Amino acid sequence: MNKRYLKYILLFVYYYVCMIAVYFVFRMDTYNNYGFSYGIVTGSIPYKDFNPIVPLFGPFLYSTFLLFNHSILLFYLEQSVLLLVMDYLLFKILDEKAWIVIVMLFLPVIVPFAYCMFPGYNFLIIFELILLLYFDKYNKSDKLVGLVSGISVITKHNIGVFIFLVSLLFVVKDKKKLVTRFLYGIIPGIIFIIILLLYGNLYEFIDLCLLGVSDFIGNKNIDILPIMVVLISLMIMIIKFIKDQNKDISYFYLLVYILVVFPIFDIYHICLFLLFYIVVWLYNSDFTIKNKHLGLISFGLITVFINLYLLLSWNNYQKFEPYSYDNYEVVLLEKKEKKNIDQLNKYLKHKDYSIISDPSKTIFLLSSNNKKADNFLVLFRGNYGSKGKDKILKEIKIKKNYYFVVDTSITCRGKKHCQYLEEIPEYVMKNLKLVKEIDYYKIYYKN
Repeated sequence: MNKRYLKYILLFVYYYVCMIAVYFVFRMDTYNNYGFSYGIVTGSIPYKDFNPIVPLFGPFLYSTFLLFNHSILLFYLEQSVLLLVMDYLLFKILDEKAWIVIVMLFLPVIVPFAYCMFPGYNFLIIFELILLLYFDKYNKSDKLVGLVSGISVITKHNIGVFIFLVSLLFVVKDKKKLVTRFLYGIIPGIIFIIILLLYGNLYEFIDLCLLGVSDFIGNKNIDILPIMVVLISLMIMIIKFIKDQNKDISYFYLLVYILVVFPIFDIYHICLFLLFYIVVWLYNSDFTIKNKHLGLISFGLITVFINLYLLLSWNNYQKFEPYSYDNYEVVLLEKKEKKNIDQLNKYLKHKDYSIISDPSKTIFLLSSNNKKADNFLVLFRGNYGSKGKDKILKEIKIKKNYYFVVDTSITCRGKKHCQYLEEIPEYVMKNLKLVKEIDYYKIYYKN
């Protein structure tokens, strides 16, 4: 077998197995992103029945494999394919230096870049930026640059719009290139608006994805000052570097990608930024790697990382056992949680209900029972548009013959930084009738 193909086959297997059974604790928003795509393929209307938080390119793209089956294993399968395409692009723009980035993706400790391999809109933005670097290096058509930079806007609008502007500003002196990139860049946006008009939810998108930002920023649990200090410091450093070195477009993409850490400044978003920072540094670096055995060494390092992580985390892993549910053929759960879920499923069978919990638990409890996504999917501040809390409270009040499952283990109490919209479970517990308790799950009835 051709060694090049063997390399990609092995990487595919590593990615797929790691996401399912090894690095599952790093999955972060994976279940949320699965939930958005699951909602689309099961007939829920985005921005009306549930809020996918961002424009629809990511949820639509990741729903492709789910059209054949709703299993989350297909969700991971599609992500593994995307990772392979990204690796191919990295080899094209970095040559053998691409191994540095690939090995880093499997790093689970110190700087846990393993977060970055999981599916979602944040991964897609990095993927699109790497694709744009590939276009730049090989002088690809301005039509392609325009399309991909336009797609970035409907992937994650708060970053994508600046990526699009950078792609335009870099050719502002060439009117033909500028017009071509602009015209092709607005095509994805026009298609997206047409989709919203067909769904009849253009206003809802504006409200939830644009007007809701003020609700999020206004959250007293988010410290804006340290975030702004770090952002401004990084921007000054990169601007100085651009001024001193050269005006390569990659540095400008990096400059706008700083926005990935705003307004949520945590280890996950920091790793995303650092990963692309290293890609840009390698892209502009003069050093080369010509070791013929580098691929073998890299796979060795990846295997060491995985086994070291399993060894260090073995006590935690012993708490989990593999189980199977609808749409989750392989899921690792603690025995206690498995028992709770089975009791919940038995009690809620044939009932109308919503889950008030962490988003990952919510989508799991819904989709594993083939229930549609609903507006309680991601119960975080800023996710419900202007005056979002009032909208959710109103929705609760108009429900009839309806059950609400409140996960009391989820709380903001004692946490300095918390997005959870805790006023909603507090209202349910105070005003609705408690009908059953299953460990820390409390079930309330609205007649």
